[in-house]
Amino acid sequence: MHSPLDIDVAPDSLRGALRIRVRGALTARTAPRLITFLERRAHLPDSPELVVSLCGLDEVDPDARNQVMDHVAEHNARADVPTISLDLPLPDDAPAQWDESSPATEPTGRQGTTVREVMVPIGATISCTQTLREAADRMPEQGCLVVLGLSHQPQGVIPRDHLHRLRQSDDPQWRHKLCASAEEAFVGEVSVDSAPPPDGVAGPLVVLDGDEPVGVVYVETAWQRDPLV
Repeated sequence: MHSPLDIDVAPDSLRGALRIRVRGALTARTAPRLITFLERRAHLPDSPELVVSLCGLDEVDPDARNQVMDHVAEHNARADVPTISLDLPLPDDAPAQWDESSPATEPTGRQGTTVREVMVPIGATISCTQTLREAADRMPEQGCLVVLGLSHQPQGVIPRDHLHRLRQSDDPQWRHKLCASAEEAFVGEVSVDSAPPPDGVAGPLVVLDGDEPVGVVYVETAWQRDPLV
């Protein structure tokens, strides 16, 4: 017997979006319900971006998943509606690494590792319009400092060693520069329970735990160094 489809809605405090967590079974019977729900939410007055997490599903029918993905793609092609983003689970038959073509290149111990084990947690946040002096004051002792955009979405991270170099530089104006000038922009998102990104991914990824950003991960951070702390 299939599980019912449960849909939870909560604001995403960091991104300024509406986080929608879907649980249960995504099947040919329940997919239309999810699609209808998303369309109605997206057409509410002043609706923000919708971030839909399918990582909590107990059962996923591939055809139903494709139906939802096709609908989201058609929806996002329109210019008069807020975008819908999908956070998809890793397929059950996928290896722990994302690069299926070269599993032999994966470092020893990587098999079975998840992003949760290698990420750097978010220790504090700061607006892109605040100064680097404020960033220096807010830099957490543990975790990383994430920069929020004008819509309160996480857009990048300020590495601790980068800020340290600025403080040691001869530029007396560094304190007055905006955080946006020193951030390393996120190149994408990854679920906390997914396998770590492949070595070909360049730049930091924001880590999502279902409905909230919780950390940052670099490919090289996961296996070699930690430029964030």
